[in-house]
Amino acid sequence: MATNAAKALVLDSIRTIKAGWPAQFKPTFVNGTWRKPEFSRRKIAMIRKATLLQGEEWPHDLPHLPRRLIIKGHKKDRLKLERLKTINENMKTMNDKIEEHQKQFKNKVQREEVTTNVYHFLIKPVVRTDKKGKKK
Repeated sequence: MATNAAKALVLDSIRTIKAGWPAQFKPTFVNGTWRKPEFSRRKIAMIRKATLLQGEEWPHDLPHLPRRLIIKGHKKDRLKLERLKTINENMKTMNDKIEEHQKQFKNKVQREEVTTNVYHFLIKPVVRTDKKGKKK
């Protein structure tokens, strides 16, 4: 894939080559309007072809921009190996992580039992009601 720096270099070289083109190849700006070049692109191509057939070098060739690399297929298929590597690395430390999680869960359950027991029996008063919901 072409980077922005590579594109900038190619565009700069295109500008310098176009600056060296003869005036007949370029459009001109006169009195606020653009005028057509003396030779159209088709005629320039014919002149170029004739000079190359004579064995001479054409000095006005423009460099081509690098084409973007088109990647086909699904992203999940391209990244599958990378994903499997990270999964295997994570599986090596999975037993330690499971033990740590179980310890945290046991501590949390013990803390909740203590707080709920304290809440129900010490803080919250027991209210007794009959079948109709009236206090006794």
